Amino acid sequence: MDTPSATGFLGSSIPHLPLSFQQVTATKTVLIPVTNCKSSQTFRILRQYGKWSAGRNWSFVSSHYATKGFYPVTALNYNNHTYYKTRATTFSYSLVSFILQCISKATVRKEDKLAIRHRVFQNKAIKKVLNEFPFIITSFIDLDKRLSSASASASTSASATTLQNITNIVPKVDNTPSTSAHSQVPSSVPPVKLVSKYMVNIMTVLARLERVSQLNDDEHNLLTFMAELKTDGLMLINDGLAAGLKIANDGVVKSFKSSYPSYFS
Repeated sequence: MDTPSATGFLGSSIPHLPLSFQQVTATKTVLIPVTNCKSSQTFRILRQYGKWSAGRNWSFVSSHYATKGFYPVTALNYNNHTYYKTRATTFSYSLVSFILQCISKATVRKEDKLAIRHRVFQNKAIKKVLNEFPFIITSFIDLDKRLSSASASASTSASATTLQNITNIVPKVDNTPSTSAHSQVPSSVPPVKLVSKYMVNIMTVLARLERVSQLNDDEHNLLTFMAELKTDGLMLINDGLAAGLKIANDGVVKSFKSSYPSYFS
């Protein structure tokens, strides 16, 4: 080094190590493995997937553990992590993972949009919602409009149920006369099964992606809208996916401990 006061070192930045590890030791010998350890590449756990190259495999995990399913569940590999080969993913988090994959690539293609739309419209809970409308809905754009409208109506109604899950139901109007001021739902509230606010936000972002793919199917067609999509992605992570990833990774650890107890004995 050109600066005399600067000293290079090899050591750990982990705090609270045993004293024997914290002692300063001078050496001219650096040990390296003769055979490189095999590693597997995967996505990193990030807070913002709108950054350039966020979708690259920047994380390296020992293949010894990765082949046993012991590697992180991230926002981008949520749908195809080995942990979910024998388990069902959470529907809303699965959709958010798709959205973040598009954002990380700055691209949404028509075939991807069609595939995810088919999956959404075949979901049992969504199909129940669609059946409540007196007209056919065939796009995320139309679905977003209807759900946003229904959600707004419910939020202004004193009798509307708090939107917690995808199958919450706003009670229908009871035509039987009653003297109770709280026994009836105002006629302005549509008899529709409302989805959670989180799902409404997901459909809004999917509708945005759908509009882009209809106008432009080229690679990097999301670049113009990246500022808004960064905000959308962060909102979807903070409002639900982050908690889902913690649960999933806790499950990975529990499953690994159960399958390979000898590692912890």
